[in-house]
Amino acid sequence: MHTSNSSKQGSSAPCRGRPWSWLTIAMLIAPTAVAQSTLGEVLDGGGKMLSSTEFRQEVVGRSVSGIAAGTRLELLYIDDGRLSGAGFRTVLGGMHGGGNTFAINGSWKLDPDQRVCTTLRVDLPAQCQYWFKEGEAYFLSDSDWDRQTKVVRRSVNR
Repeated sequence: MHTSNSSKQGSSAPCRGRPWSWLTIAMLIAPTAVAQSTLGEVLDGGGKMLSSTEFRQEVVGRSVSGIAAGTRLELLYIDDGRLSGAGFRTVLGGMHGGGNTFAINGSWKLDPDQRVCTTLRVDLPAQCQYWFKEGEAYFLSDSDWDRQTKVVRRSVNR
């Protein structure tokens, strides 16, 4: 259920690095609202917290989608407490663009405080990136030519 972007044609270098961190994964499941970025804005706009009953009636069994950290996500909260879905991330740069699709599985439950508690297992695809070095710092990039591409800094312990 996944694809990964390719390295340069003719290159035999292995794919290295994964830009996905546990913080990114946590952001994948964070609720997102269009135009609102804080709870205060949601409440000021007339929003209200869902009760456990409302969550079961309005969300469970229906496709939930959104975007977090540049990744489009689709999740399904199943009535028996399972959680299933996929994430779709577009990757551009280098000689080949492409995308990554990854599976999301887990479980969910409602606690006494009306919170939805989730446990996730994310099957991350291989992520092929270019490595750069500036001084003693290393940087990973999806592109080897687009100067506007965001990079991820890495330290190599000696």
